[in-house]
Amino acid sequence: MNTTLSNTSRMLRAGLLATCVGYAMLATASVHAQDAAGQAPGDRTDPAATASDDSDEIVVVARGQGTRDARLKNLQTVDAIGSKDIDSMPSQNLSDVLKRLPGVQVTYDNGEAQQPNIRGVGFIQTTIDGRETVTANARALQIGDLPGDVVNSVEVFKTPSANLIEGGIGGLVEVKTREPLSYSQPAATGQVSMSMDDKRGKPLPQGSIAVGGAWDTGIGRIGASLGVAHTAVLLRSDFFITSYAKRTNVFDINGNGVLGDAADNAIIPSFALPIQINARHSRDSVIGNLQWAPSDELTLSGAYFKGRYLDESQQYSLVAPVPATANSAANARSFKLVEDSPVDLPLVRTGTYANVALTAQSLYVRPFRSVGQGSLSAKWVRDSLTISAQGDFTKSQNNNDILIFAAAGTAPNLTYNGATSPERGSISVTGLDITQPASFTRLSYNQILQRNDSSGNSQRVDVEYRPEGFLTAFQVGFRRTFRRSTANQASLNQDITGTLASIPGLSTASPDGDFVVANPNLFADKLGFLSKVGLPAQLPPFSPRNFFQLRERTDAVYARAVYGFSVAGIPIDGDLGIRGVRNHNRGNAFALSAGRATPIRNEGTTTDWLPSATIRAKLTDTLTARASAARTVARPNFTALSPGLTLNADLTGGGGNPDLKSFYANGIDVGLDWLFSPSGYVTVAVFGKTLKGLVQNNITEETINGLLYRISRPINGSSDSTFKGIEINVNKKFVELPGLWSGFGFDGNYTYLDSQLTNAAGVKTQIPGLAKHTINTSAYYDKDAVLVRLGYTLTTSFVNNPNFGGVPELGGAELFGRQEVVDATFQYRINEHFRLTANAMNALQPAVGYYNGFRETPNNSYRTYRRYQLGLKFDF
Repeated sequence: MNTTLSNTSRMLRAGLLATCVGYAMLATASVHAQDAAGQAPGDRTDPAATASDDSDEIVVVARGQGTRDARLKNLQTVDAIGSKDIDSMPSQNLSDVLKRLPGVQVTYDNGEAQQPNIRGVGFIQTTIDGRETVTANARALQIGDLPGDVVNSVEVFKTPSANLIEGGIGGLVEVKTREPLSYSQPAATGQVSMSMDDKRGKPLPQGSIAVGGAWDTGIGRIGASLGVAHTAVLLRSDFFITSYAKRTNVFDINGNGVLGDAADNAIIPSFALPIQINARHSRDSVIGNLQWAPSDELTLSGAYFKGRYLDESQQYSLVAPVPATANSAANARSFKLVEDSPVDLPLVRTGTYANVALTAQSLYVRPFRSVGQGSLSAKWVRDSLTISAQGDFTKSQNNNDILIFAAAGTAPNLTYNGATSPERGSISVTGLDITQPASFTRLSYNQILQRNDSSGNSQRVDVEYRPEGFLTAFQVGFRRTFRRSTANQASLNQDITGTLASIPGLSTASPDGDFVVANPNLFADKLGFLSKVGLPAQLPPFSPRNFFQLRERTDAVYARAVYGFSVAGIPIDGDLGIRGVRNHNRGNAFALSAGRATPIRNEGTTTDWLPSATIRAKLTDTLTARASAARTVARPNFTALSPGLTLNADLTGGGGNPDLKSFYANGIDVGLDWLFSPSGYVTVAVFGKTLKGLVQNNITEETINGLLYRISRPINGSSDSTFKGIEINVNKKFVELPGLWSGFGFDGNYTYLDSQLTNAAGVKTQIPGLAKHTINTSAYYDKDAVLVRLGYTLTTSFVNNPNFGGVPELGGAELFGRQEVVDATFQYRINEHFRLTANAMNALQPAVGYYNGFRETPNNSYRTYRRYQLGLKFDF
């Protein structure tokens, strides 16, 4: 089975890459075949028309052409995806769409795309129609919570300008909805579909609808639009987690008959945790817009956005802390080593241990996030003057319930079969039937309830004056933002009288039937479950120790000048700007000492000046060069500042750091845009940044309640971090070819990133989350009634945590392995109103691994499974 999958994977990759290379060669050759009507337009829009002016809808003339139009419209380096491409891509959420853009990488949860980063940096700013939108514990909207169906386009700004909201050193993601006044007539679009995971089998319904229109009335022109979307999917993931320790008494490595002498030093797996996860992810979104233009000069707008994400996961696991000794001569002879160990010490791959403490563990995990935002805005335009004002209010939640049930037993013999990365490892038990409830006694139940709430409001005024001559636009503006974020946590660990066998209806088999656990589906009714197992039916109280409240006020002013002139017949334009930001925050928490809670207050004010500059030269009608330089700032996420601590059943934990400071980036970007036809372009960018005080996670070992935990907390880096890279983006639809061939097209991009960071131990490593090589390619056929698209994404290994710790010989860093994703879509147009759709995502079902320094020492190997969608799209 694995051989077949591997061969299929290689064939798909080879075929797709060969197709892409061929298309890229054709793209270059076809430039010479363009006639005059196929040339790119020579005139670009007003250079001052940046993201703050969201009235210009991105018009896509071929698949993947959103970037082409965004480059024409903006001075900054911008990549974009328009509604036509969003509609044609297999996606469960907006992150699935964004990962197609050059330099954009996404994280995954149970195989589903989550929060993106830009050029390897996860600290990004997110806006919806120019409004900053945040999730309760973070400073950015969780893009993965938003379905793509209610979005008109997405722009990713990789270089800043003074009028863009600060806070994203990686970049800014601007989500755009359609302006109601842009409708020429009432319209409705939407889709209904069924989504199914290959391993779970049960399909779930999902759908969306977007309606809008504009009407001339006696009081002016009025437009309204409404988008509603619901997505849901059942997912399955299988994990194998381990850790490593250095031991001298496991087995007789040198064969001298003496166990535990100096020559028997080895690195062994010290912990094994196979996990099977069943999850249900659902998203609901509502976006409404209302516009009124009482005159040609004045436009009044109101907008409302509500997003909701719910994840209900049932996790089944066997926890096996491997003993420090083999406990018998027979077991000592069972150990086998990894061939060609990457370190000087021998590295154990497999072995059998005696008298291993086993814990059959089940978890019910229920993260819930919601964000709601309402806004009012006005825009007044007369001749060369534009004045706009906007106010908004945002309220969000980010809650998590983690309920853990543990049943302990002892395995007379346990054989550990180490992962051969990225394939998962396994454990096998003899002398104990782990499929029977009677094998597990000593029951305990742990509840962790986390609550995060955030609210805030902002007001913004912008003025733009467009004189004639060298200075084409001058912009000034002011923005004030108030934020309030509160975090708290309740936890309680309780022993339970009885066994898995003695409590009726408690036990269940794991999804694959490998072992028995308490049924995590019972935990959803928290109070009812407590009564069932004989515990008081009451939830744990929230502790002052885990309380944290942050109040923040930010004032920002900016000035930006846009210029344009010609040199030797070459049109040149650009901007110069500066943004001043004053941030005042006050954090409140409690310290516990001798059972008493003592208030703690942290308070601070920072003032930052953020200059930026861009220059763009139109070298020919189709070739444009651009360069920019800027300083940007990012502030820590709200919960990263909390002193609270979360402890997990696998003896890991995480907490915040109230002493975290803002961090900064100084960056440059140089690029070329070759827009050789309305149906094709090539863009290239070379860039680099220096990051000062970059926030990174640091893992330390701490003894809590008599147990040794590995605790992760954020820290500011003590030295500068740097990265540099190059992006290449190619897009072409072969409209000039005859007949059916004119339906073929290709879009693809490649990003190279090289970085350096000094970790907490003073060791130089890579910046976390920054893959050296990323490839996104897509070959498609789009003509008449048929659209077929095949997409491939490759992300090479990168550092996940530079301060992972563990055995020093393994380097102290955690790496994330190479990842490949293949998906496909098919659409058939029945008539002008209806299309049938079929999508396949994660087609290769790749095994992926996290590594403790080396591929030979994987600490987390997992596999996710294919997902399918069948549906009907409609347009009226």
